[in-house]
Amino acid sequence: EAQSAFRIGEMVNITGEVNPDGVSGVATRVEFDRDLAGLVTAVSTDGTTLEIMGQTVRADELTILTGFNNLSSLQLGNVVEVSGIRGADGVLMASTITLNQGSFIANLTTLEVEGRVSELDTDNLTFKIGKLVVDYAQAVLPDIAKGITAGEYLEIKSSRNLRNGVLEASALRQDQEYPGFAKDSFVRLEGRITRFSNTGVFSVTGQPVSLTPDTVIENGSLNDLGLGILLGVEGMVDEHGVLEADRLSIRQSVDPDSMIELQGTIDAIDAENQTLQLQGEQVIIDANTLMLDWQDGENQTLTFAGLNAGDAISLAGRKLASGETLALRLDRGLIKAHTDTDNTDDPGTSTGGTADKIHGTASQIDTTTHSLVIAGITVITDASTVYRHTGRSLERDVYFSLLQSGQSVVMATGIRTANQQLLARELKLLTE
Repeated sequence: EAQSAFRIGEMVNITGEVNPDGVSGVATRVEFDRDLAGLVTAVSTDGTTLEIMGQTVRADELTILTGFNNLSSLQLGNVVEVSGIRGADGVLMASTITLNQGSFIANLTTLEVEGRVSELDTDNLTFKIGKLVVDYAQAVLPDIAKGITAGEYLEIKSSRNLRNGVLEASALRQDQEYPGFAKDSFVRLEGRITRFSNTGVFSVTGQPVSLTPDTVIENGSLNDLGLGILLGVEGMVDEHGVLEADRLSIRQSVDPDSMIELQGTIDAIDAENQTLQLQGEQVIIDANTLMLDWQDGENQTLTFAGLNAGDAISLAGRKLASGETLALRLDRGLIKAHTDTDNTDDPGTSTGGTADKIHGTASQIDTTTHSLVIAGITVITDASTVYRHTGRSLERDVYFSLLQSGQSVVMATGIRTANQQLLARELKLLTE
């Protein structure tokens, strides 16, 4: 298929030759198989998870949303498509979610789900994928000569709408949950940890990975690893099917305080070192940074060379031990930089400079000065700061009485001061 057949952020499996520079190559085969396409069966109540045809789907700051702005705006019956990685707990961690249709359209909509068979009933010809009941009485079974067995991984398609919550399958086929790699293959994976134990044994997108004393670990340490963490790994597959890692590039961390979100205008760009200055933060852009340019609601690829000082951007990143921020995702044009000419009562809008947004675990909470630290940044307040929790506005002292150092997750929106503190226009407590 042509490159235009894929959306930015979708999970693909590429076979080909890597050039000597290690960062480019020629693809001989590109495989893409959407993980889920179907109806919203339970709307999001927390802004991070929802249910699509009985499958729990989780999004985070790296998930690309197309056709809508946030999970909470999706309605029951909306038809969406998801690409992502399914964890050992069965939750689909979405890399992209696309709103295809407002509702099911006969003779046009195709529903698709994949997963492991459970609660198989060979008398009534039904089974479950997650919470979804599948009726396969009328299904075509082209490659399942011996019938369906419990625990096997299937892809199910249907041209019919759900009937009382049941999917009436049109076709079934056996599928692989994760890609497989042959012995002595050189593999480069970018994905999430799908299995993890305290012994250090883990899998990335289902591929078992082992570390050696020679493994080069970038952007952190093994203490940053955990279930669902995004990372990159490369190496050779041994005779047991295990990827022996030559290099491990840690993108996220289990430490929530290290994760940071910023928005504003670019102050300066260092093309030689591929870094930029944003609201006083030194930001590293590397080959794995997801960069998007939004125009008329559609996203296009963006390169570092395409950035300019003064561009309004938002980014999600991770604070490194060096004090720099590693950009995991950068969007240009997705947000509006608020300036002092924006005469609005929106508490998230600054009254001078550009709005900056950070979130993370609160620490160094001071109930006297009414300040705190998030992701290494001191957040201060004044008489105009608005305090929110569970959709309600709170008095300042009540809000600070709810904060617990090292436990409370806070979203702060405001402006940077001359000494690089954040003067909060809004503080939102995200944890109970």
